[in-house]
Amino acid sequence: MRVIALAMMSLLICATAAFGEQQIVGPSGTPLIGPSGKPLASALVARCKLPTGCYEQATGDCKGGSYQILDSESHAGGLFADQFPGPLVWYAMSYVCGPSDGRLADFPFRGVPTSAWYDHLRQLPRVPY
Repeated sequence: MRVIALAMMSLLICATAAFGEQQIVGPSGTPLIGPSGKPLASALVARCKLPTGCYEQATGDCKGGSYQILDSESHAGGLFADQFPGPLVWYAMSYVCGPSDGRLADFPFRGVPTSAWYDHLRQLPRVPY
């Protein structure tokens, strides 16, 4: 299920990157205005193997201009999904192009902690051979 969700998000990210930043439109068809008085823009998401890759993608998406980091996270997963902890760590960062407050991404871990997963496995009933 997560793989399907990631695939759909990747398509959305590619479409957003291909067509540029999209304004968020309300039910009446007019752009929604945020607290700053400017129209709200869709957030872009970078998924990468290293944190520096997320910054590189944001720099490219925003054509070298500034961007505001909204959120960041890291996960440890397997080859196909992060349903189970594994040896692969990946990072994600959401951002919008435009003025920045200068805050860097901290990439907190949001996956299943490895020790918690192994504790769960130890509590499963044993099957006799």
